[in-house]
Amino acid sequence: MELCLKRSNQHFTESQVCCVNGNWKVEDGSWPYVLVHKLPRREQFLLLMNHPNTVYFKGILCICLLKGSVEILGCTMSVRTNTRQTVYSPKGSSMLSIETCFPSPANKPDDEVVFVNVVDLGLELSEEIISEMRHKDCVVLLEKPRLSPLEGYLKTLGPFMHLFTFTELKERYARVRESSPFYKVEEMFRCVFELSNTAENLKRHQKGPDWEEITNYINRESARTVVCGGKGVGKSTFVRFLVNQSLPLFREVLCLDFDPGQPEFTIPGCVSAVIVKQPLLGPSFTHLTTPEQMVFVGEVNIAQCPSQYADSVQHIISYCNSQPKLLRMPWIVNTMGFNKGVGVDLTTSVIRMLKPQHVVQIQSANAEFNFPEPLSPPYVCSYQNRFCELPPDDPLKYVLHTMRTMAENKKGMAPWGMGAPRLREAVILSYLSRMVQPPKYILADTVPYMIPFCKVVLCVCHTKLPFCQILSAINGNLVALCSYSGSDILVPDDPQLPSVLGQQPVCPCLGFGIVRGVDMQEKCLFLITPVPEAVLSTVNCLMLGTIMLPSYVYSTASECEGEIPYMATGPGHPLSKVASRFFRPSQHIYGTRRK
Repeated sequence: MELCLKRSNQHFTESQVCCVNGNWKVEDGSWPYVLVHKLPRREQFLLLMNHPNTVYFKGILCICLLKGSVEILGCTMSVRTNTRQTVYSPKGSSMLSIETCFPSPANKPDDEVVFVNVVDLGLELSEEIISEMRHKDCVVLLEKPRLSPLEGYLKTLGPFMHLFTFTELKERYARVRESSPFYKVEEMFRCVFELSNTAENLKRHQKGPDWEEITNYINRESARTVVCGGKGVGKSTFVRFLVNQSLPLFREVLCLDFDPGQPEFTIPGCVSAVIVKQPLLGPSFTHLTTPEQMVFVGEVNIAQCPSQYADSVQHIISYCNSQPKLLRMPWIVNTMGFNKGVGVDLTTSVIRMLKPQHVVQIQSANAEFNFPEPLSPPYVCSYQNRFCELPPDDPLKYVLHTMRTMAENKKGMAPWGMGAPRLREAVILSYLSRMVQPPKYILADTVPYMIPFCKVVLCVCHTKLPFCQILSAINGNLVALCSYSGSDILVPDDPQLPSVLGQQPVCPCLGFGIVRGVDMQEKCLFLITPVPEAVLSTVNCLMLGTIMLPSYVYSTASECEGEIPYMATGPGHPLSKVASRFFRPSQHIYGTRRK
């Protein structure tokens, strides 16, 4: 097979594109704006585009570039990388975009790379397809990824069963879709595609007008960057964009995740330091990563434990400052959306502890989601709080970048995306999916570890329980597996009961597990966890926080008939609900500016 590929010299703007009988073409009748070809192999399609062009999609796709380059959430994929990337755009989040990059002049080595990629992938291309490839700037291979443990496990749970599948096509567009170039790939992949002019009124990822300028300025050197903003303004999305833009330059990026309510890489209730080596191409639950260091705060509402949170953040920062390898990487810090009262105290404390070179503050059109003032160096230096004092001879020097949020609906000004409680549940389920096995994906099939009482100490975060109730509290619940080196251990009078900690410590957390059962006769408990056995041998403390397992984890835990352990029938008690976050504490309690 001989490929003779050339880039077209003519490019079309969106205003020159129209839909004629469901086929997307340029108004002057020349080559179609976008083409989709079904390849002989099952579940393989070619997407051919001219520059500039953007295609939006919902679902899961495996993407590989054959010609040109595209950008997805800040990650640039080119023909020379020849790597497959799995991209996740589930229900409850904005549609991700496949955006063509500015085409470079065609040259012979590029054509050779295209030919090698086609041969390596074993693609069978007809003369018609090869002819069309000559007139296109970008050629993308679309494949359906293999069923992952995460997707397989979610399919067994009612609320998340169809999170990644889009079997229903919009009725009002049914006739158009049947004749559109995306109809076959939508039907086979159970996903949805839209072009720019058909996605105007849909929730879609939109890059801010100043995102690239700010990221290019930040990435001029290996710097420390803190991303701040209120709830739902798009901090996590911008963090992913910044990480994806930084990876080609630095290969590794250190992410400090200081948002226990909506963490990016771990189960909720934690602060962590994570080395990122691969692009982030989906919501948080699609790229959970084993941290370099993690501390279990035990609470998603930090207003309930601000001092514990501040101490945990300080522990993570001190650890990272002690590691020469981490000091050579750029640091990107994700913060909470807690922007009132104690939230301002904690955010200014984080900036003081880190001493960054850049602070990115995302502003909302709704003042409720903004900090009281811009987080400039004079403001942060003069703000008086009770968690981190700033020495007078060590002033802060950083560049403050402000940008408007792209995560708000123009009509209602309401934050987009999956609700916070449901997103936390998805993260927990993603972590548990590491233990399930095909084809049934049943959590109860996991073989538990038997741990004697004498090998671990127990801790219930943020409250004190009698010795006799602690085992009942942890039984059937999610616990943090920690390594404790202190001496504040209380030994009960009853030798059959395990020891407990006098107060919640700040110590490394190595993972999570579920206590499957407690055997008082053998004086042991049974634990299931995805943590490797070598790491598990260093665990000596089990901590219980307010992060609970979703109820349907218990109801779908096994195929046994009859009563299900740990489940009760009837309406839930209202006191079992987690209290809502309190955003407006008394003004005289928390920090104020120095006069």
